[in-house]
Amino acid sequence: MSLKKVSRESFNNISRDDFWYEEFDISEELIYWRKQYAIDGWFHENTLINDECSDEITKEKLELLIKWLKKEDLKDHVVKIKDVIKQTDFDNEVIFYTCCN
Repeated sequence: MSLKKVSRESFNNISRDDFWYEEFDISEELIYWRKQYAIDGWFHENTLINDECSDEITKEKLELLIKWLKKEDLKDHVVKIKDVIKQTDFDNEVIFYTCCN
């Protein structure tokens, strides 16, 4: 389970049917979660997951995730998400979530 970043141009130009395979070489992994099933559940409830990849994760969704993480007492992850927000140019980059079932 990971949060990744890719250029908006690449995100918009790759067919959704092939995105899972093609994004691997052009995306940057920002956060990797191992066995964080509660976080995976949040993404499944709050994003559209298609073939193990989510739709675009906006800054607003990341802020909602931060609120949820605090409520669930998963504060260690809050700093990581805040760093992602600070380091992302949301006009030119897209954040998305990937999972493996």
